[in-house]
This record gives sequence, structure tokens and C-alpha cells, in this order.
Amino acid sequence: MDIHEFSTGIKAEINSDGSWFSLGFTQEYMNSTIDPIPEVVEMAIANNLFKVAEGKASEDPAIIGRVIDNWSVIALVTRGQDEQNRPISLYRYFLCEMNNGLLGMVKYLLREKRMKGIFPVFNPLDKKKIGQYNQFPDPTEIIGAQLNPELLQWLSRLPSPILPKIDSAYDNIETINDWAKARARMIETPVAWAYNVEALDNPWSFTIIHPANDSARLSIHKILSQPRLLPASPNIDLQGIKSAIQTLINSSSCSSDGVKKIINTLENKQISSQDWQKLFEGEGAENAIKKPIYTKQTVRLLTLQAIVIPKTIPEFLQWLYQKNSQELLEISSQFQKSFVQKIGTQRDTFNIQIEKAIDIILSKLLTKKVDSQSIVWLLNSNGAWQHTKQKLIKNVEQDLELIGQHKNPLQIDDKSFLCSKKIWEKLIKTGKVTATIRKNDYYQPFIDLFVALNQYKLAAYFTQITNNYVSKELFRKAGFNPQDEQGKLYGIIIRRKILLPEKLANNLITFIKFSWDNRVLLLFLIFYGLVCLAIGSFGTIWFLNREKDKISPKKLQQALAQYQTNVEETKNIISQLEEEYGMPQQLIETSMINLMKTILENSNLNSKAIINDDTEENNKKEWIEAIYNYEKIIEKDNQNLKVDGIIEGETTKSLKSKLEKKLTDKNYIETEYEFDDTSQALQTIINDMKNQLNPENEDESINVINIINTLKEILGWQQEKWKEIAYTGVVTEGGENTKINREKQQLKWVGQIYQYQNQNKEKVMKNPDGKIKRGDDTFNLIKTEMEEKLKP
Repeated sequence: MDIHEFSTGIKAEINSDGSWFSLGFTQEYMNSTIDPIPEVVEMAIANNLFKVAEGKASEDPAIIGRVIDNWSVIALVTRGQDEQNRPISLYRYFLCEMNNGLLGMVKYLLREKRMKGIFPVFNPLDKKKIGQYNQFPDPTEIIGAQLNPELLQWLSRLPSPILPKIDSAYDNIETINDWAKARARMIETPVAWAYNVEALDNPWSFTIIHPANDSARLSIHKILSQPRLLPASPNIDLQGIKSAIQTLINSSSCSSDGVKKIINTLENKQISSQDWQKLFEGEGAENAIKKPIYTKQTVRLLTLQAIVIPKTIPEFLQWLYQKNSQELLEISSQFQKSFVQKIGTQRDTFNIQIEKAIDIILSKLLTKKVDSQSIVWLLNSNGAWQHTKQKLIKNVEQDLELIGQHKNPLQIDDKSFLCSKKIWEKLIKTGKVTATIRKNDYYQPFIDLFVALNQYKLAAYFTQITNNYVSKELFRKAGFNPQDEQGKLYGIIIRRKILLPEKLANNLITFIKFSWDNRVLLLFLIFYGLVCLAIGSFGTIWFLNREKDKISPKKLQQALAQYQTNVEETKNIISQLEEEYGMPQQLIETSMINLMKTILENSNLNSKAIINDDTEENNKKEWIEAIYNYEKIIEKDNQNLKVDGIIEGETTKSLKSKLEKKLTDKNYIETEYEFDDTSQALQTIINDMKNQLNPENEDESINVINIINTLKEILGWQQEKWKEIAYTGVVTEGGENTKINREKQQLKWVGQIYQYQNQNKEKVMKNPDGKIKRGDDTFNLIKTEMEEKLKP
């Protein structure tokens, strides 16, 4: 058998005595004898299927063996150090192209240890070249132990993963491999075992786990005794679902059994959306988005996830279109077609599931979290979402008809809408739909979408309320006579845009009819026509400008002269909110400016121009006009307001009030900062620490306050401020102080996490974002530091 190998990639610094330490990880593997490394193996590593919990590699190597498709893979994990003497886990992988090669590789590794006195563990100085693989006898000659019936019966009764006691009678890798192989046959899963491990990133993914010592066994057992990543109901075939996902993503055509398993699980509502997400995270969906990783498997994985969990569609489309690859789009389309072809009689269940995408893609399109081009592809790809296209169009049309039929659409019951009522908030905010939403491009994405979908009536409707007119071509395509000046759609008047030449011609015709018998007027008519021809394009420009309600040139020049006031007042508002919520200036500045654009209803404003007076004049003018228009809207409710395009006085108060309201809006915090994920991550860290300090569960409340204060200390809060910062208030309505506003507290946590990430850029991320997800770099670093501070 040919045994290949490769190792974790690091930048190694060699000492004079021959020892070494790491200067950091690289993005590639090192000392590899195979090129390319099999895609399925790389994917398994990315999915953390070989990962020991960070900092938990023992002095002797932890050894992990798995069968992945047609590859047998073993990882030896040892502890190394970086330049600051911090422990890091380093991996050396061995693999052979056969699904029964684990025992042969185990015997090879044991032979190497006998000959050299040490396992062939990670060593950057042990240079390898492509093709320099290791050879071992024919694996057909390597036969494992024959397990007796009593032992097999014992293995069949134990829950997975099996966690045997430390006993010299079976304390060897070969026995663990034999047991894992037998157990895998019983439960019909690939062989997966871990030997001499102190802690694992995902212990539930193994069939046999051999702990390094009694302490490790107790720790692993404690984790396994906690609620699983997914519910452990006997009615849920978790392994069958996992197997179905793996089967579907690893083949160019979907299997009927795999599709049936997915649809049945959705139909019976056996597991929640969150549980589905854990399953897909276990297969590497989150890693594929984060890294990002683009393979045939990841495209199918994320396509399937979008089908099963509709709320992931926007993230999926952003990820897919980020690569700008026609090949990847085709892989997803083919997967969708194959999946739909195998649905059979369960079409109704599938349609109900897939229609959940309608509100999601419409709302995300309006907030520009996804663009119309990707949605058009999704609906036109003749795949999973093909049925959704007609349903989406029908829902929008019926909602607009409903709105158009009511004198006060605000009074329409939410349940009467086919789409979410939130989608129409801007349209019905005054209680009456008029022919235009002045100076508001909020529904512009709908225009782009419905034009691309050839739905010209809908495109004309949203063009009318956005621009106050539609082009002659769109008017015609919407089904109106192009000679008419207006028509009616969904309860509003659609006006065709009439250019100056046509307007003048109409005036001439009307005037001629009126004054045919009046020679004086006729002479005047001729003079009128000559003048109009003379003014030409100047007249057209003048006329079009007259149609728009803009700030006067005089006021614009005055506002430009005082533009520094806008900059200073904006910075002052940001500074006040920064102080109030404890969020870093860089983070809150970005958030505030984006929210200001939302309030001013113009997402195209140049962000730098409102915090820097030294910028292009056109950018300043756009901000002044947006501020002026905002003042025009709110002046009726504020008699002391000065409408001049300058942020001061009442304008400052109004903006600050609305910014604060939007900033502390629960939906905004959840959407912008994904705080639900952060909350779950913080709870997980606290619970893990509690279980480590109290493995026997004698006292549920042991050291909880100390653990929470340690978390606050690690994140950088000063001890005298700890009582001001709610922990339970982060995840519940109450907290240490029931008077504490939950949203304000959440923002404080976001800001502190952002600062922590900024201080640890080399370890967690280049661009801090104030978010934590379970298992990400920030989560792991905080947990590692917690363990160091709290260890006995």
C-alpha cells in the first residue's frame, strides 16, 4: 500500500540547538508527498473532523483515524509553541487510497515508532517531496483481530460514541481500530476513532474515543452527557440525515433515497431550523462561507442548505456570486434540477418549503443585502426555486391590489397580506398610497427585479411611485396605449413621461384648434413656435429641472459655505452615542453613517463626505440636498426647524433621536450584529467553564459569578465597571439589574468584543466585527484564555 502524507503549514523559526517554534500558520500544507491533496480529505479537515480542542494536544500524540469516501486517513496531533511560548496544536496526516487501509497505516506507524523510538509526528525539518510516499505490505495480508460474539454483543448495546475505561487489556491503537470497525458496521457509518485524546472539537462524530487519561475521560464524558448539538430523540435518525446530506453533496446526481430522507424530515418537522443549521455546519457550510471555499461539494452543500433553511438564501447568493464563476452557477443549477427530479409525490411539501424564500428575498433585496441579478438567476434557473417565481409575482400583485382597494392600508390586518406587511411599510406609511414616494429610491430594487423578470406591470407600478412617471417604452410594455398619457394599475395612476417636444406639440395642436378663426392668435402661435425652436435643449433642461423640488441655488451655496457644521455635528452625535453605549469610534461611526443614509433615504451618499470637510463638492451637495429633503418632511411637526440643508439645532435633535432609536432596535441589532449567535456563544462558554470547574454537577451555581467576571476581564472591562455590565441581561429581558435596557447592554457587549478582536487581530480576524459564533476563532480564543485563568 502507498501511504502519502502532509502536515499543517507553518512558518518555522529554527534555533541554534535544532529546536524550532512557529511564527504563524500559512494558508497551505507543507511536507506533502501528494498533489493535489484529495478534495474530500481537505473538506473533512476544514469541517474539523480531525480537530482536537485547541491547546489540548497531549505530550504523546493524539491519533485520529477516519475513512472518508475511498480514503483512509490518520492524523497525529502534537503540541508545539509559537514565538510567545503559547501552545498550538500541530497535525501530521497520513492517507492511502482505500477504504480499508486504517489498520495497515496503524501498523506502519507502530513500526516507525519501534524503529525510531517515536511516532512520525509533526516536524517541519522532516522534508518531504511530491511522490516521496511511504510503502507498506499489501493490506490484504493485514487482518484485524476476530472479535468474539460476547464482545460484539457488548459493543452493540453501547451508545455512540463508545468511551471505554482506561485499561491495559485493550489500551492499544489496533484494538481501538478493530472495535471502531465493528461498531461502524453495526450502525452503518464510516469508521472514525480517536486514540489518546484529551479533548475533541466534536466528540459526537466518532464511533470510539480512547481518552488519554482518567481526567480526559471524565471531561469528554461530561461533554457527551450534555445536550447534543442536535436533539437525541429516538424518532430522529440523525445519522441517516447526515448520511443523506453527505450522499447528496458528494455526487453529481442526487439519489432518490437522499432526497426522500431530506423531504421526509422537513415534512414531519422532526428538527428545527437551528438543528438543521448545526447539521450543515457539521458538514462545513459555515467554513465554506467564511474561508471562503469553492468546490463542487461546497456548492451543492450550500445549495441544499438554502433549500432546507430558506433564511440562508441571501448568504448563499452572496457567496456564490462573489466568485463570479459561471461553472459554479451551473453546478448549483444542475444540483437543483437533479434534486427536484427525485422529489416525486412529495412535491407539495417541497413547494411549501421553497415558498418560504419569498419574503426573505424580497426584504433582503430592499435592504440591499442581496442584488436583483442573483435573485433573477435563482428564480430563472429552472431548478428548486422555479415554482417560487410565479408565486412571488402572484403574492406581490394581490398585495398591491389589496392596498389599492383600501382607503387606509395601515388598517389592513397583517394576516391579509400574502407577503410580509413590513415589505410595504414605506408604501403605506402615510395611510394612503399616492402616485409617488417623493425622493425615495427604496423600491428601486423592485424595478430592477421585475424588469428582469419581464413583469412590466409591476415594474411600471414601482417606477411610478419612485419617479412619479414611467418611460414611454415601459408604459407600452405594461399594456397601455403608448399614445395615452396615463393609465391605472393596482389602484394608482400610472403617468407616461412626456418630453418637452411632445408637450409643446400637444400644446400647439390644442392652441390651433382653439384659435383657428382668430388671426391674431395664429400670428402669436407662429411666434410662439419660433421661440420654442430657438430655446431648444435649454428649454428642455429648464422644464425638467422645474419638475423637481430641489434646494434653491442660494441656499445650496450658503449650506456649502457652512458645510463644516454638518461634519462637526455628525461627529458630535457619533461621539455622544459612542460614550453612551461604550462602542468603539470606528464601529459606531460606520453604523451611524449607514443608519443616517437610511433615515435620509439615500443609500448612495458618500460616507466620507459627512465626516470630512475636505472632500469633493458634488458629494457635499448630495448630503445637503438629502438633509434639506429630510427637513422638508419633518418641518410640519417642528415649527422651530430651519429648512436649510444644515445639521444644527432641531435637525440635530431629530437625527440623533432617530439614530438612537434605530441603533437600539432589536431587529437591527440582530440583523447587523447577529447578536443571537453572540449570545449563544457566550452562554456556551459560560456553561463549558461551569462544567469544567464542576464536572460532577454537585452544585449548579458553583463559581458562576467568578466565571462571568473572568469573561468580562478577558474582554477588557475594568473591574470597577463589572456590576454595570449585565451578563444575563445580554440574553434575557432582566439580568443583574432589571432596569437595564437590554438593547443598550447588547451594544456594550458588541463594542467590547470588537475591541477584543482588534487587540487580537493576529489570532482572530483582520477585520473585527463585534460578533462571535460558536466554534469561530474569537470563540476559541476567549475559551482558551478562560481555561487558562480558571484552571486550578
